[in-house]
Amino acid sequence: MLHRVKRKDRAFIREQSENIQRLREEASVVSWETVFEQTDPSIAFEKFNTIVTYIYNSTRPMKQLRSKRINPKKPWLSQEPLKMINLRNEMCSYYLRFSGDERQKHFIDQRNKTNSLKIKKVKAFYRTNFKEKAGDPKGTWDIINGIIKGERKPQEYSLRI
Repeated sequence: MLHRVKRKDRAFIREQSENIQRLREEASVVSWETVFEQTDPSIAFEKFNTIVTYIYNSTRPMKQLRSKRINPKKPWLSQEPLKMINLRNEMCSYYLRFSGDERQKHFIDQRNKTNSLKIKKVKAFYRTNFKEKAGDPKGTWDIINGIIKGERKPQEYSLRI
């Protein structure tokens, strides 16, 4: 099963002809007298910049790209395993598109390297957590329950009489 690692939410401005037309209309309606009346060029530029920025932001809104990631990032996933996971996924999709013995061998090698690195990172993460909670039985059992239950919410029971 492939898991694509998602990046943070990003935003972009969509270049559409109606947005550009609205920008032109808004710029033609604005009173530029406050800019032309200034004798100090730096103040005139500041006023010009605020007007243009306001028009630009109001006529060409930012569109948010939302991440489809539901689960939070695992604490043991650092940049190195994330890069290897993405590389493994790319190699898998490439192998599925253009099958061949050589491509399959490269994909399997990358998959094995990725899985072994992931296992090492998980073990190191829990080893350090257990060392931190060495004298605390409740903390130790919290870690164990987190591993066993997979961070599920506890069930609520109600007694009906």
